[in-house]
Amino acid sequence: MARVSSGTLEALLRLAEAVGSATTLDEIYDAALDGIRRSLGIDRASILLFDPDGVMRFKAWRGLSDAYRAAVEGHTPWRSGDEAPAPVLVPDVRHEPSLARYADVFERDAIASLAFFPLLSRRRVIGTFMLYRGEPYAFSPDEVNLALTIGHHIGFAVERTRSELDSRTNHQRLLFALDAAQMGTWEWDLRTNEVRWSENLERIHGLPPGAFNGRFESYQREIHPEDRERVFASVQGALTADALHDVEYRIVAPDGTVRWVHGKGRLERGADGAPAVMSGVCMDVSARKRAELEIEAALRQEAAVRDRLTVLTTGSQELLTTLEAESVTARVLSLARQVVAADAYAVWRRRGDAWRVEASEGLSRDFSSAALAGDTRFRFDEPLIAEDVTTMPMLHIRRAAYAAEGVRSLVSIPLAVRGEPAGSIVFYYRTPHRPSDMELRVAVALGQLAAAAVTNAELHAEQQHLRAEAQQSAERAAFLAEASVMLSSLDYEANLRRVAEIAVPRLADWCAVDLLDQQGSIRRIAIAHVDPAKVRLAEQYHARYPPRLGRARGVAHVIQTGRPELYEEVPDDLLVDAAQDEEHLRLLRALEIESAMVVPLTTGARAFGAMTFVSSTPGRRYGQADVEFATELARRAAYAVENARLYREAQEANRLKDEFLATLSHELRTPLNVIMGRARMLRTTADPATARAAAEAIERNGATLTRLVEDLLDLSRISQGRLRLESAPVQVADVVDAAVQVIQPAAAAKGVVLQVDADSRVPAVTGDATRLQQVIWNLLVNAVKFTPADGRVTVKVTADPDEVVLEVSDTGCGIDAAFLPHVFEMFRQAQPASERRQGGLGLGLSIVRRLVELHGGAVAAHSDGPGRGATFTVRLPRSRAVTSGEAAARDGERQAAV
Repeated sequence: MARVSSGTLEALLRLAEAVGSATTLDEIYDAALDGIRRSLGIDRASILLFDPDGVMRFKAWRGLSDAYRAAVEGHTPWRSGDEAPAPVLVPDVRHEPSLARYADVFERDAIASLAFFPLLSRRRVIGTFMLYRGEPYAFSPDEVNLALTIGHHIGFAVERTRSELDSRTNHQRLLFALDAAQMGTWEWDLRTNEVRWSENLERIHGLPPGAFNGRFESYQREIHPEDRERVFASVQGALTADALHDVEYRIVAPDGTVRWVHGKGRLERGADGAPAVMSGVCMDVSARKRAELEIEAALRQEAAVRDRLTVLTTGSQELLTTLEAESVTARVLSLARQVVAADAYAVWRRRGDAWRVEASEGLSRDFSSAALAGDTRFRFDEPLIAEDVTTMPMLHIRRAAYAAEGVRSLVSIPLAVRGEPAGSIVFYYRTPHRPSDMELRVAVALGQLAAAAVTNAELHAEQQHLRAEAQQSAERAAFLAEASVMLSSLDYEANLRRVAEIAVPRLADWCAVDLLDQQGSIRRIAIAHVDPAKVRLAEQYHARYPPRLGRARGVAHVIQTGRPELYEEVPDDLLVDAAQDEEHLRLLRALEIESAMVVPLTTGARAFGAMTFVSSTPGRRYGQADVEFATELARRAAYAVENARLYREAQEANRLKDEFLATLSHELRTPLNVIMGRARMLRTTADPATARAAAEAIERNGATLTRLVEDLLDLSRISQGRLRLESAPVQVADVVDAAVQVIQPAAAAKGVVLQVDADSRVPAVTGDATRLQQVIWNLLVNAVKFTPADGRVTVKVTADPDEVVLEVSDTGCGIDAAFLPHVFEMFRQAQPASERRQGGLGLGLSIVRRLVELHGGAVAAHSDGPGRGATFTVRLPRSRAVTSGEAAARDGERQAAV
């Protein structure tokens, strides 16, 4: 990156200070035009903004005539709201056809070259600033980058000033709304049956001032028909038993708007003891009721998901023990109807080169009788989601059929029958539909269960067909069915132990199951031996010589490669070659291994465990058919493990959601309470100092709410792939300095020392400076938050041959080793909400990880444990182009069963 001269840098700093301290738009314009002259040496420039009608208007200028401005005003290469366009450079206006109609005014004002630079707010065009020269001129890349930087300052300052003006206006409106529209009073004269409402109560009911005619019958008509009986019962109780009238109900405004209100009132009796007047208040509680209804809806959804999983779990035993193919597909459709709501269902199978519907519900005969040519180059391994079947290229051949059937959306779940994508369950929707994450998980679990059931059925069919030729095939099919039943519960470790036990002695003399844990270690889950005395020997062998990743053979190698290993014979020289020492060789020989095979536990491309089968019976040796059978058993066991994990993940997701909602409620309620309290104080105080302090508190807590909302919006944009990075060369040291300046006051107030070691000579990275500053700011905020007074936070920037490395270290409370793998997960925090002393939603570090990954980098956390501080390390590639998403491309047209 070219060096910026000290004079130019000083001019930019002066520009930043000037626009940062400006309080009016005119001050910003003057500062910007002066900054352009000082930094770029150009005397003629102008600033234009879109007006509300989308027309570009001059706001400030230097060196331009009135005639020129009148002639070109309204001309712009962009439309209001365009997303981050590139600047438009015109080295010679005489050779630019789009500007030919302005040739005369260019000549009169001696303009030979010019440039348009966008003014952006939130990456959207709000205006432009232009540079003019009297001779043909080609702007250099450094000048363009400098001009874009100036434009960033101008756009940010303009939008900030506009926002401040809007904020002051909205603040006054908020005060008025809090004072006038939240509560109204009413009085009902029982002798005359007249009702008097305050003006703001009329507004709550959606009536203009003075529109209420004072008749009780008119009030009665305002009550929602379903709530009238309950309201009148409360009124009657107040009239006959002197009870407090206290009821929540709905009202219907003349425009049809439905609101929830809370009415309270008391009866007053006259001198004769008869009921005379009933008076009270009425509050608009629509927001609270909506929140309550949303929570109820969420609870209902959670219960529905739990019911679906229960149905799936309950039905798995029947499905897995159904060995007739037609019965399996019928049962799969029955389960599909119970666990996933759709307009129609179909089970597709690939037979040879064609896909056909084997069973369906809710589809016409013409649609379900079609046969589709299968593209064997396309492996259908992942769910296919088409929110709009007309826009997905690979479905174009079926568009006419979808239109005739009324299908708008579909979800297709692959059936990996015996490890191959040989079928699918398809859910069809006649209205646009986007499946929820939980709905998709349930559908995938059903697909895995159905695949296992279909496999069972097909294996049983083959066993029936080959019974006369191979009785062994029948026995193995029965064994698989028995194992499948044992694998149907959600306690996968107990399932694997039972499978290991039933494998002995029918399949092996001893059997072991190993799984890869989250820390990358191999953990033995089960071991069974025909001789119980040998179990202890096998356990000793595993404890002394556990399998480790990186070995050239055995359990670790199978897990790494995902490929089975077969040892038809195990001669002594093989044991000698495998032994690590004399004791290892002694244990190997004591196991009396004649033949062995190790097969992976996998549900796709990645193996997460292995099953080991050993024969110690002389003459009993394994062959390829045994490996295939053991692989099938291991595959079923793997799917059972995966189903159990999915279920546990679903439960954990629900728990995290509940804790996040509780945390969010707390984090929102605290600043809202302050804002409401200070707002009430402003209504009652006449003391300017008190009012100023209250306003500052409102602004401070409003900023807190804004940060919470921005974190949630950032996370939403990243998750949906809508976050765009404005890539440019970035000096990490400069970004660190900017972030440190922002966090320094908070650190100083807490008594935390900030130390920065950021060499400005560290090479630049390519990225979005604003988002990188957000990464550093989040890390610093996290470090300061968890560092006590007199603690220290250190920021260090270094470089190696390929990466720029940023480290943020603190002397704070540290991170427990059990929580360290989850520190970057969204909504995850070390302590439960009820025990947490620090605020926050648990989003900051998740946003850090995702932003760093969008820049092509990586972030890691390290801590020696509680009380030992923590270090977060960000690695960013040097001089690498960064994109905000991956472009998906496929060669040719591909088809799946849809």
